[in-house]
Amino acid sequence: MSDIKEKVRELGKLSILSNRISDFHQKNMETYPFVVFNGIKEAEVDYGLERGGKNYVQYTLLLKNEAENPLLEKRLEMLDKSIKNLFWKEVSVIVILDGKKVFDSTPVETNNV
Repeated sequence: MSDIKEKVRELGKLSILSNRISDFHQKNMETYPFVVFNGIKEAEVDYGLERGGKNYVQYTLLLKNEAENPLLEKRLEMLDKSIKNLFWKEVSVIVILDGKKVFDSTPVETNNV
């Protein structure tokens, strides 16, 4: 594993232990949608990253009218993968785009009867 990946993993572990994210995590989490999508007018990030809780990062994005984002599914998957690499693989990513939920990586719970 490269030094950078190892340092990111260590910061993720520290987040779990301290119950707070670092400035590094915050800045990356806020920047990712601007890297993944074209023409963002507004971006809001909400998250819950607590030890033992349901961990999620939710993006509420408003795009400019003329913004084009071909291959939207791949863009959403890239955002999901980026967040999971930044924190840990159990983090769910939710994306609300122009008022409509377009992505949710929260695992579906099944009830075994």
